[in-house]
Formats: sequence, structure tokens, C-alpha cells
Amino acid sequence: MPSLSIGALAVSGTCAANAGNCLVNRKYSRSAIDVQSEINSFIINAVALSAKDDNAASTASVKNNAFYVQALYAVKDGSRTTWAPLIRFDSYEKSGGTEKVNELTLSANYYITENVRGMLEFWSKDSDNSANDDDRLTAQVFAAF
Repeated sequence: MPSLSIGALAVSGTCAANAGNCLVNRKYSRSAIDVQSEINSFIINAVALSAKDDNAASTASVKNNAFYVQALYAVKDGSRTTWAPLIRFDSYEKSGGTEKVNELTLSANYYITENVRGMLEFWSKDSDNSANDDDRLTAQVFAAF
């Protein structure tokens, strides 16, 4: 049976002068919403986040947004998951929205046993600043005890 979960976050405050990393009083706020749905063997997640902060001198506000969408399919042998391919797209802003970054993750996970998993993952990052673009191919084996 399909399921749907929805969550939200809203927080704001002030980093007081001379407390931690703040030299002057700096206001901040965060808001987010996340959704997850399970439909048969698919698990789909989506999250959107917005952050607003005063700059270091507290003379202007800086705003960045981010979101991701992810889908995972669980291939089962009886009740045990054996394969779990995943696709994920992330998009986020840096430096007050002046740089946009997109990331793509493609992953194939194989559960050798319930607590041992092998993974092959491709990750690609593309940004407005091409010097920050990157690709990675990762092969790993995880064991949890």
C-alpha cells in the first residue's frame, strides 16, 4: 500500500556578538519541507531548503536555496532486499545565489548479506564556475556489525 510522509522545519534566531563565530549580532533563518513516498518497491524523496543569513558585517542579507529529488528501487528476494539502484539530483546555491551547483548521483547497491553491501556509484557535479566541476566513480564494500 502506498504511503506518504511530509515534514517541515522553520527556525530563526540571532547569533549574538562575540558568541562563537559572530563579531556582531547576525540574524539567520532556515525553512524546509520534505516529502517521502513508498509505492510498491519504490522509495521517492524530495527536500527543499531555504537559508537566509546576515553577512559577516551584518550589513546585508544573503539567501541560498537548495533541493534534491531521489528515487530508490528495492529488488527483493522474498522479504530481503538484494539490489537497490538509486538516482538522485541535487541543486543548490552558494555565495548568496550567485553560483548554482547541480549534482547527479547514480548508484547500484547489492546486499551480499543483511549487513554487508557492495556499492558502485557515479557522481557528477556541474556548476556555474566550471573550475568546481567534478566527476567521481566509487566502488565500496560496507560491513555493519
